[in-house]
Amino acid sequence: MSYKKFNTVAISFFIIFQSLSVYVQALKSDKEKPLYCSADSVVVDQNADTSVFTGNVKMTQGSVQVKGNIVKLYTQDKKIAKIVVLGNKKQQAYYAEEEDNNQGLVKAWADAIIYDIKADIIKLEDNVTITRPNETLTGKFIQYDKEKRRVNAYGDNEHKQQVEIILQPQVIKSSLKPKKK
Repeated sequence: MSYKKFNTVAISFFIIFQSLSVYVQALKSDKEKPLYCSADSVVVDQNADTSVFTGNVKMTQGSVQVKGNIVKLYTQDKKIAKIVVLGNKKQQAYYAEEEDNNQGLVKAWADAIIYDIKADIIKLEDNVTITRPNETLTGKFIQYDKEKRRVNAYGDNEHKQQVEIILQPQVIKSSLKPKKK
């Protein structure tokens, strides 16, 4: 690989990673942290505005962790527009982030995790499990609108899989208390 071609690829990575650091965040301080990525291989296609990381992919930025067999980054106007994390038969796609206000670590596993950054929506597809301290949610498809803080969860009628939620007693009690105005 020539120096000029290597330099172009290095600049592309820098732009991609800088853009990602602005969007993939849980704690407000996460966006200020560097993004660390590792994979067996990566292909950057500047014409298609994509980067595809393959093989034991791990990405971390502050408290945010992403793991998968394949991670695809789609850019638009030099910013990350969408992230797709795919698992395989050995290991599901994984996403974790520390919530603000010391509420604990949210962890999610699915066969596919799709984060539409512009819409601020995370979709988890097939064999989904999400855990938070004292809560577990499972289903076939779960969509989380981060801006509206709204979760839509669906089972799989074909395979008679329902959505399941496990709440510990202290969570149920605290959710029944009237909110202070």
